[in-house]
Amino acid sequence: MKHLWLLGILLVCLSLFGCGGDHDRDIIVASTQISTDSFVANIHITNGGGETTAVETQLRLSPTSAVIDLNEGDKLYASTIGPVDRIRIADDLFTNLAQTVNQIKLMTGFFADTSFPTTLLYFENNVLGALYKENSSNTTFTVSLDRPIGTNASDSNATLPLGFSIITPQSAMRFSRSTDSIMVSWNTIDNTAAMNITASLICTGSHTIIGLDRTLSTDTGNINIPAGTFVSTDDNCKIRILLDRFRLGTIDPQLAVGSQIFSHQKRFVEVLSIP
Repeated sequence: MKHLWLLGILLVCLSLFGCGGDHDRDIIVASTQISTDSFVANIHITNGGGETTAVETQLRLSPTSAVIDLNEGDKLYASTIGPVDRIRIADDLFTNLAQTVNQIKLMTGFFADTSFPTTLLYFENNVLGALYKENSSNTTFTVSLDRPIGTNASDSNATLPLGFSIITPQSAMRFSRSTDSIMVSWNTIDNTAAMNITASLICTGSHTIIGLDRTLSTDTGNINIPAGTFVSTDDNCKIRILLDRFRLGTIDPQLAVGSQIFSHQKRFVEVLSIP
């Protein structure tokens, strides 16, 4: 079991998790003032088809949307089984980067400033993640909150669904929005997970239009986007198709009601779109 402690992290509010209003979002509270059953954790574990699996975690105070700052020994960490390639650190992750770097040096025995050739986890762009050398389908991740004073929450876990590749359409194919349907297909079926498909029209100098957002009740391996789904007279456009195979994990019961953990396999393709 490989794991890395996150020391003194200020968990920023990620738009991915649907944070509350601007007033609440500006409020930061110290974790030492909060009981574990008031921690609302939103955790998303995502593999995008390559070797990197990202674990994104937001902690906020129930029932508000105030962001929780871990301090006074409270720690958050992710763990999994399997070879992890390296550790990386981004300056904006930590309230005290220098202290954190020193702690990791002590744990790993490596002394580079920003890159550690070790078998732990890595940080990048406000994301705690793991860089795997092998396909990470069916890999289980556990996210834990450890507290020197108070109740621990050490058993939130989710297992990645089966990975897949998009068969059709191929990147940069051209479709007419008015006359062409688009058959979207993928190469594996996982009946233990759900599949969500979104298709968005992106035109230069215009806003993005979401024409399709559907979760399949049964994974059939394909879905058809009918002609006429998008209405626009712009010429310079593309359609971005995102497939998200996701699975609900198990949240630690010590955390607040409303906490959740999901695992995702996400793939996308972009095609050219003409009127």
